[in-house]
Amino acid sequence: MSFTVRNANVNDAAIIYEMITLYQEEVNIRNSKFTNSLESFINDCFGNDSIVHFFIAEFQENILGYCGYTHSYNITSGPSINILEVFVKKEYRNIGVSVFLFSKVIDVAFANNSFLIKWAISLKDEKLVAVEEKAGVFINKDILILNISNENLKKHLTIFNKKQAFEVRLVKSYELPDVFECVKNLAIETKTDLKQDVYKLMSAAFSTKPKINVMVVLIDNEVFGFMSFYEAYCTCSGKSLIVDQVYVDKKHRAKGIGTSLLNGLFKHAYDNDYSKVESSISKFEVEKIEALKEVGVFPYENIRVAWYVKEDYKKLYND
Repeated sequence: MSFTVRNANVNDAAIIYEMITLYQEEVNIRNSKFTNSLESFINDCFGNDSIVHFFIAEFQENILGYCGYTHSYNITSGPSINILEVFVKKEYRNIGVSVFLFSKVIDVAFANNSFLIKWAISLKDEKLVAVEEKAGVFINKDILILNISNENLKKHLTIFNKKQAFEVRLVKSYELPDVFECVKNLAIETKTDLKQDVYKLMSAAFSTKPKINVMVVLIDNEVFGFMSFYEAYCTCSGKSLIVDQVYVDKKHRAKGIGTSLLNGLFKHAYDNDYSKVESSISKFEVEKIEALKEVGVFPYENIRVAWYVKEDYKKLYND
């Protein structure tokens, strides 16, 4: 079968939406509740300000499958791509459709100089895990994905009803140099290769369409910690936010500041009607995980993040 892959447009929205419902019924690895209406889906994914992109595979005007993705951003390493899902109708599987769809995302990553392509994978699907690891995909099995839905966000905003010794809010442009000093410290502590500078960060955070947002914590107007996050999308529930990095200056740790930053993000998500917030945590931080469960923040037990770094997907592109 000689099929083609192209960018989707609004005329494809209803068919993609129909396939998303099939994905929900069959392979929704996050077990997300399907609350997204067709109208919301069209507005979110095909409006002028949409961050969501779709490739579709078709044969003789018949759509075989789709791949959805968003552009994301890491505050130390720069642009990346977050794959929402790849879905192919049952009758068109095992003929290379999903591979071809994925290759188109690699083209986009290469063109945008993205340092990473990442997606979620279920450890229950042992066959897929084995295939992807054999293909050079890194699956971080020690990091759990945390999820808090919109209906639970309000429960976590009580901290803002209490007087605090520090202020938590979205960063202002003149504070970015101070944030970048924290970013440099984060890179040193985590032994991460810092590929950004303050000018790139300014462009990413304060462009017409920001690629990343930053929540800061201040004492006497001095920045001593931050949480970076970016807008993402869940085809089942709509617009969401994903935490990128969290950093607090060493001398101010163990004071509940990380929790305050997280609550600041929850308030931002709730006020702006995001469907959920996702973050991550090491599976070895058992006490923190149990504490989070007590306040309604639960990890996906069998879901992990898989990724190709730039060096790996460039090899695929060149092949």
